[in-house]
Amino acid sequence: MPTLFAISLFAISNAYAIRNKLNFYDIEINGTTIYSFYTNDTIEYRSNFHTLNYNNMSSIELYANFVPFLLNISMKLLENVHENIKKYYELNTEDIKIIEAASGSSNLEYQSMLRENLNKMNRMKYISPEILLLDLTDFSNYLLQTLIENRLHKASYNLLQPSKWYKNILKYSMLRQQMKIIINVIEVNICYKFSICVQKSDYTEYLIEWLRHVFNADNVKLKSFFHAISNLLYKNMFGIKTNAKFRKKIGKILKSDSYYQRSLVDILDETLSEHDIIKIVNEELRKYVILLKELFKVIDENYQLNDLNDSKLEHFSKQFWLWIDNKNIDIRPVLKDVADNMWQNVRIWPIDAQKKLDNIWTKILTLE
Repeated sequence: MPTLFAISLFAISNAYAIRNKLNFYDIEINGTTIYSFYTNDTIEYRSNFHTLNYNNMSSIELYANFVPFLLNISMKLLENVHENIKKYYELNTEDIKIIEAASGSSNLEYQSMLRENLNKMNRMKYISPEILLLDLTDFSNYLLQTLIENRLHKASYNLLQPSKWYKNILKYSMLRQQMKIIINVIEVNICYKFSICVQKSDYTEYLIEWLRHVFNADNVKLKSFFHAISNLLYKNMFGIKTNAKFRKKIGKILKSDSYYQRSLVDILDETLSEHDIIKIVNEELRKYVILLKELFKVIDENYQLNDLNDSKLEHFSKQFWLWIDNKNIDIRPVLKDVADNMWQNVRIWPIDAQKKLDNIWTKILTLE
């Protein structure tokens, strides 16, 4: 049996109970207006995502809004993952046919299993509706992972080989990457829609969220992201202007196909979020990963998540979110603001921390 990956940041250790038992079958699943994880409203409206005030809702109202929301966003995410797998992993026709054949009944399976589990949960007594909903979200994510895993189960020999970037076989990398997208989209939506949010304690937790938005971008947006990053580095980092080796690396990234660029985003994500990345990454990437881990450790140790910085990082998060879904958002000024915020903070760090950051960055620039 394949190893199951961690399912959600909403890990709740104990089960609590709610006084009002609610009937799942009384809720109209498709009656809600929330059909897409990226809504089609105007930018002005969508910048204020908190359309439901969780604190002023009764348990029944919260439940009645949340369950249709979770079902609809999960159905949309299954479709999104299905298209991602077909488009972004250089699969051959045979693999795509196998995955298509395994996808037929996924939606019905998901709804049936979620319905069954929800009825069991309703027999328990939860004192907090929030805990019930987060437990339900955990279980929903587990179901989505299981369904995606089943779609890949009969994959051909090609998907059973190590990927170009990891020692793990390709289909496990695909599963892990697509589950990251699902969890990120659901958690951000729950936060913006219901004000039930995962509290971030480090700068890199924001960065992970942004990277997962980028990983879910289409090929055009992905390429525009890398062009914006390269232009930003050239304009602001003298070491890059004068370093021929690193300029060559940037040029290679810009000329690479979307598969390579998407894999690079994933490596950065894994470096930040996976403790055992050194064990699973391919040998030639280890020196990069080690240095990147050191770099972001210095950042997390010195970047202060005070009210001002928190507010700015939350704003950047919303900008990344809107950029993924709306062509009118220009990612270049967003990235410039992110960089400016970092440089403003670095300037007030202890001198030792500034020197350490600079030394690590110089080593990354000069790596062979």
